[in-house]
Amino acid sequence: MIETEAEPGLIQIGETLRAAREVRRLSLDQAAARLRCDLRVIECLEEGRFADIGPPVFARGHLLRYAEMLGESGDAMVEAWAQAAAGTSAAGELMSGTHPRRTRDLRRVRRQLVIGTAILCAAIIAIWSLQQLGSGPTETAGRVAVQPAAPAAPVAAAPAAPATGTAEASRTTIPASVAPPLPRVAAAAPTRSAAAEPAAAPTTSAAASPPSASSQFASAQLAVTATADSWLEIYDRRNRRLFFGVAKPGILVDVRGNLPLRVVVGNVPATTFELDGRRIEVPREAMRGPRAATFRVGADGRLSVPPRA
Repeated sequence: MIETEAEPGLIQIGETLRAAREVRRLSLDQAAARLRCDLRVIECLEEGRFADIGPPVFARGHLLRYAEMLGESGDAMVEAWAQAAAGTSAAGELMSGTHPRRTRDLRRVRRQLVIGTAILCAAIIAIWSLQQLGSGPTETAGRVAVQPAAPAAPVAAAPAAPATGTAEASRTTIPASVAPPLPRVAAAAPTRSAAAEPAAAPTTSAAASPPSASSQFASAQLAVTATADSWLEIYDRRNRRLFFGVAKPGILVDVRGNLPLRVVVGNVPATTFELDGRRIEVPREAMRGPRAATFRVGADGRLSVPPRA
């Protein structure tokens, strides 16, 4: 190893290190053992010959560790070394050698800022989601489920006919806020041509004599209420679907169609039927199991069991 002449400022740093070692009563060998380096490195540090240690980055690292081991301020020693070596070619490299520590500190601060920002964003999103969940159900409460619409039939030119079926088909009653009645689910009844069949005759009571030919085309209103979910299907005389879905508790299913009507219900104990305002009971022979039933409402308002397919 070629020894170089030390600068005065660097010699002063070496003397400071030597004095600190002697105060702690450490020999050169003991200091080298604790620092886990070659004895020659300790000698170069205390003699101010930092260039003999190797590249500036190595000299800086040994100086920092040695100063901290002796209880001195490592950063102060490195800064003093940088100032003393400012006129040498190693000054630029020495100064750049102090940047990695600061860069690591800046990266740590940036990482903490990113983590803090992510946590804040997650908290804001969570609060917003809870508010949406809290306000969402109140807006849709009491709304009627989507009802299937009957296919439209062409209407030929004819004298004006009663439009009671169409009016009933477009009505959906929403429950009032004070003492609300049950909401209605209206279903469309098929529109018939005046040329195809005569106008509906006045509805007679269930106790009347057997229906005439004109009464077979009469329409009736069927209202269904449920205390629990129940599958419900209602078809008119031409097997057109008037209702197809689940009857919900608290929602009145109200349909009008041409008799006879065919009804399929999945939960008879929880379902109540009214035909033109008169309560009707499901015949026992119409039961297809402990809860399900299929029955027919005739033109005279009587209930019967349709023939099995």
